[in-house]
Amino acid sequence: MEKVRKRKPIPSTQKKPAKIKREAEKTKHVKRFNALKIGGSVFASVIIALLVVLYFILPLCMMLWPAAIGTQLSFLTKLRKPSFLASSFENPTEHGVKFRAENFYVQNGDIRLGTWHIVPASLNDTIPQSTPIVTMLDGDWPVVLYCHGNAYDRTAPSRVLLYNVLTSSTNSHVVAFDPRGYGDSTDITPTEWGVISDALAVYNWIESRVAPHTPIYLWGHSLGTGVCTAVAHELTKSTRNNFKGLILEGAFPNITIAALNHPFSIPYQLVKYPNFEGIVLKMLQEANVSFATDSIISKINVPILMLHAEDDRTVPFHLGKELYNVAADAGRDVRFESFEGTGQFGHKYILSSPQIPKLINEFFEYSNKK
Repeated sequence: MEKVRKRKPIPSTQKKPAKIKREAEKTKHVKRFNALKIGGSVFASVIIALLVVLYFILPLCMMLWPAAIGTQLSFLTKLRKPSFLASSFENPTEHGVKFRAENFYVQNGDIRLGTWHIVPASLNDTIPQSTPIVTMLDGDWPVVLYCHGNAYDRTAPSRVLLYNVLTSSTNSHVVAFDPRGYGDSTDITPTEWGVISDALAVYNWIESRVAPHTPIYLWGHSLGTGVCTAVAHELTKSTRNNFKGLILEGAFPNITIAALNHPFSIPYQLVKYPNFEGIVLKMLQEANVSFATDSIISKINVPILMLHAEDDRTVPFHLGKELYNVAADAGRDVRFESFEGTGQFGHKYILSSPQIPKLINEFFEYSNKK
């Protein structure tokens, strides 16, 4: 009988599924690790490049071209919406304005100032479409001239929020404009007196159209507080019966103190950058920019309302209090309202506080009796 030989099994060239899965996972982890290494290297390179720019290049530019850099850092006119995102100024409602509004231009000599006029809520449905809303200024409703801070223009969301709150909750007209260099106003490098004269031109435009008893208020935010206080100072030099009050939101004593307390300056102060304060001071002097509100607020003869959020990082809270103390020590009629940090209003969104309508209405009523 022939023996049957058992053949040895031929080793399979196929790997078991579990082993394949383990090797795939291992490869996946290696690739992920390599990607993280590359990403980490790129991130580190970007951080190092930024540090080099911050620590060496920018201070060097501030020393080499102090006037140009000081002007741009003060006004930030180059910080605007990209052209492909920019929309027309002609229709304010496209930007979120709730009530009827008109876009027009005020002339300040050769300078054209893009301006919006928004009517109070109570007038929104009563004005015939054929009637220019400018004719409604001649009435009992308060008029607020709003001076915005640096960067962007009158279409910025936080600014539109203010227009909507004031027109709906305080039944006020709002006139908002872009100074030279901003928005669709004449594209020219701004100066301190230039933007102040722009605001004064818009104020005069309003005053020439209101009734003798119509109250006008100046409202400034951030850099606009320096502009408004300077305009108020100019108005006190003559009899201006319509001018009833000044509202300062996120104010600072002067631009040098504001610059040295700005988040931008913190890294230099932490590393004790050599003569950083001297560099900033010289830069602003060469740019001829001071916005020294602390030197003129004691001369303002109308009631002043100051608003400041405790969590304001751009203009720290203590700067607002410092300016308030200057006015209070000079015996000015000034009121300071703080907003808790828990509200997260920061530098731009105090107008979203539910306290605002009551505060503003009380201020209007009080100042109009003075």
